[in-house]
Amino acid sequence: MALTSLSLIDNVVHGATTPRAPSAGLAVREYQPALDGLRALAITAVVVFHSSNLLPGGSRGVDLFFVLSGFLITSLLMQETAKNGAIDLRAFYARRAIRLWPAFLLVLAATASSAYWSQNPRDTLRAVAISATYLMNWNSAFEFWPEATLGHTWSLAMEEQFYLVWPFLLAFVLPRRPLACTFGLIVAVLALRVAVVLGGGSVSRIYNGFDTHSDGLLIGAALAMTSAKHPQVIRRLSEVAPFIAPAAIFLLVVPGQTKFAQSIDLTFTAIVAASLLVLGMTSRIATRILSLGPLRYTGKISYGWYLWHFPVLQIGAHHLKGGPFLALGLGLASYAIAALSYQFVEKPALRLKARFAPLKNKATECLPCRRPVLAAAS
Repeated sequence: MALTSLSLIDNVVHGATTPRAPSAGLAVREYQPALDGLRALAITAVVVFHSSNLLPGGSRGVDLFFVLSGFLITSLLMQETAKNGAIDLRAFYARRAIRLWPAFLLVLAATASSAYWSQNPRDTLRAVAISATYLMNWNSAFEFWPEATLGHTWSLAMEEQFYLVWPFLLAFVLPRRPLACTFGLIVAVLALRVAVVLGGGSVSRIYNGFDTHSDGLLIGAALAMTSAKHPQVIRRLSEVAPFIAPAAIFLLVVPGQTKFAQSIDLTFTAIVAASLLVLGMTSRIATRILSLGPLRYTGKISYGWYLWHFPVLQIGAHHLKGGPFLALGLGLASYAIAALSYQFVEKPALRLKARFAPLKNKATECLPCRRPVLAAAS
């Protein structure tokens, strides 16, 4: 998952905790507690989906993570470009690594250690290697090797692949008409996905391929560009969002693992997710609800919860018996592990992020843009 992505402005998370008054644009220059609330909703849906049959469409929570990631990453890159005229790639990737790797490496180490008790240790170690190189989505798409307890890392691979290509696209391919080009990419992904469906492609291929499931990330990016250059459009979207966002309830109860759902539905899900984001950042009522303490905290630890919930559920279900009560207990256990991971692994690592703040006007270490993306987002 998505995941996301998850808590992309953690260097600000430990600052103010009071909700910020919504504005016409969707500014991310300061901590937005409502975004953590959205992460909480997304991860809860995913965990319930993996642990029970209560939310047949709960896997769509990953698409909310994708939209959040595309929106936040693009917003931060555009702000850096507008301020410095360039994207400091070394600092960008260093910040991503500091945020994502410590907790991820801990999960991989625990999984590798469990290979000693596994019936197929070679499969487990191979899955660790695939996950560590952020290739699990392609492994799942083409069903090359067993996923062990790391099948859920396909979404981490999707986001990492986005992080690898998106700064270069913003700097060299999209600077003149970034918004129009991004919409073109969204249409291209949708067209390719429909073509794969009509060509008989499997659900796994459609769902896990970066080329066929990156429109959520791109829709989030397009929303960031629209907010930067066309805040009046955001005002209009904020008026429409309350009528679109309730569709999320419908999506949660409708199974998503069908070819129809994997074609048009993925784009529709991302649009609904984007409406939730707009609603959460512009509606005072939604902002207050999403900023409630339990939701805010769950959003902060959502990355760790996503990492740990699936291995805990898989291993627990294999060795124990207990039905839905067992699933509930395992879900809570993974939540507790995520809380410990956040407190003792992720937060200490986040203190290092300040050392990799964007370098001002240090062109030798940056990707120059032909034209500032923020000013050209049209």
